Amino acid sequence: MGRLLQGTAVVGLLVWVAAPLAGLALLERQDGEAVFAEVEPVFVPVQPAPDTEVREVGLALNWSDPAQLVAPAWQGVVDRVLVAPGDRVAHGSALLSLDGIERIAWATSGAFYRQLALRDKGPDVEWLNQALAAAGLRHAAGAEFTAETAAGVKEFAASIGAPANNGVFDPGWVVFLPIAELVIKEVAVSAGLPAPPPGSVLLQAQVQLVSAVLIGLDVLERRESEANDQAGAVDPVAPADEVLAVDETLLVDGLDLALNDARDGLGPQALATLDGRVQPGLASLRAQVRRPSGADAVRVPTAAVFDSGGGSACVVVAAGAGDPGVVEVELIWDDSGFSVVRPLLEGALDGAKVRLPGGGPAAVCG
Repeated sequence: MGRLLQGTAVVGLLVWVAAPLAGLALLERQDGEAVFAEVEPVFVPVQPAPDTEVREVGLALNWSDPAQLVAPAWQGVVDRVLVAPGDRVAHGSALLSLDGIERIAWATSGAFYRQLALRDKGPDVEWLNQALAAAGLRHAAGAEFTAETAAGVKEFAASIGAPANNGVFDPGWVVFLPIAELVIKEVAVSAGLPAPPPGSVLLQAQVQLVSAVLIGLDVLERRESEANDQAGAVDPVAPADEVLAVDETLLVDGLDLALNDARDGLGPQALATLDGRVQPGLASLRAQVRRPSGADAVRVPTAAVFDSGGGSACVVVAAGAGDPGVVEVELIWDDSGFSVVRPLLEGALDGAKVRLPGGGPAAVCG
């Protein structure tokens, strides 16, 4: 266990006490003061590392404000409603029929507010040309209403059941869609009723997941606490504070989700996948990170790994002649008081024993 310092007169009682991370140490009284006697170093054998690390992280979920689609200046009677809660609405989706004419959602840069005809110019004409192009109809380029634009307007009018005209665009044919796509939460219009007044809500959208960024467990627990304390109200914007290595994968409930280019959050496809699996408005959730340990990795007590300040991690091993040596290692991951490490010199920890702190001479790392 321990031995007294050579040549030391022991005065008073000897008492065994626990020294941090070093088993038992001998407390002695020397010249009227209590001091620790020298402690024999403790070496423990390294253990095989598991093939794969699984550690827990958090995902902070940031949601859009719930979008609304509102009625333009309409007259007439709603004869059909073409959407229902849960439906997805994107550019070109038919929403309802008014006096036999379908009204279409258009995701343009702004809302149409006037009739448009030949030789008109302006940003709204450019939006019209872009929307016609997206629908695969004839159109012009730029912000001028040309004969090509008029031809495209006629094609569009025919597709929605509008009466034949001379190519004049009616802004009442379309409903402004403020985002590229939404999922309907509630429809506020019914067949058989007069057209809703201008500006009234036609449908309410669900909130949408716009980002999911990686956060540490401490940040996750704080967000969970805030959600409980404030009845679900948390800061809607959370910065990422975790970045995954290239050999790490992220899983939520066993589902492997692709990361963005920065590897600090989910990519677009994974966002769409997760959006349909979690409760809308949820502030955060727990995820798992998997990383292969790789060849030559071993498991050692975390207390055996030290850094002398030079940026390198090391362990002290028992050499064959009994004298300790220092082995520089790469720290792969930590878990519950143990670390998985890989020696920078291949095979340097094969069958080795590593020293716990609290005994033996100080060692220098790196």
